[in-house]
Amino acid sequence: MQVIQTYVTRCNGDDLVIAPLGDIQYTGREEHIAGRRLDAHIDRCLDLGAYFVGTGDYIDFASPSNRRKLKAADLYDTATIVFQDAARRLTEELYTRHLNKTTERWLGLVEGHHYSSVGPGLTTDEYLAEKLHCPFLGTSALIRVSVADQKGRHGLIRLWVHHGEGTGDPLARLAKIAANFRADYYIMGHTTQRGVKPVSYIYDTMANGWYPSLADRTYWLVATGGWLKAYAEDSQVEGKYEGDYAEKAMYTPSSHGSPLLTIKCQWTKNRVWVPEFRAEA
Repeated sequence: MQVIQTYVTRCNGDDLVIAPLGDIQYTGREEHIAGRRLDAHIDRCLDLGAYFVGTGDYIDFASPSNRRKLKAADLYDTATIVFQDAARRLTEELYTRHLNKTTERWLGLVEGHHYSSVGPGLTTDEYLAEKLHCPFLGTSALIRVSVADQKGRHGLIRLWVHHGEGTGDPLARLAKIAANFRADYYIMGHTTQRGVKPVSYIYDTMANGWYPSLADRTYWLVATGGWLKAYAEDSQVEGKYEGDYAEKAMYTPSSHGSPLLTIKCQWTKNRVWVPEFRAEA
């Protein structure tokens, strides 16, 4: 697990927007993803001055089972290079067509399930992180966002990030994780389900002066959605009308999109950090 810290500046009362983004599962066929919605979402995030957090599965090559089969095939070096070149091209296409405008706006990205080698010691997720000029965070990460204002006051925001695992309700899975890690947002992708859930807790504070009092604080469970079309019109495989795995398995399509996380950065007159954490699905 990676633990990193990054720094931002905000005036008292300003919003800081964080945009989780992943599960695009790009194959080079634009009709298989909600590309226009993705572009519109990215434009909105940039208009808000958002910072992105990556949850993996950016290209749809290859799944864990695909990688095991390719490794077992014991391919010639030349065949391996062809696969690596194809994976590199897919990553470059995704970056050029949809993500290039977000360069240097990422806090970091974790590894998904769908990735492939683009050369010795480098995967598609790592390569994309290089192009976006952001840290590659491996399996999971705790991202500490240190906030300072012009008066020298400081605050801290914690993001727990994982690509995700398993099936079922991602928010229920995150609720179990929240018992073991301290964070303000618990973030996962993988299921392409989109949703947020606030959970409140009570704590003691000295924010009101020299005497202790009770206050409440909210942390958020965040399922980051996805951009792959489960049912693509006129989808074809080898010249025949055929859907991808979601259509073949008769899965229920998920709504396209990703949540936005908004933190109102504020301090009391006593310089105590009292942020307001919000999220919208």
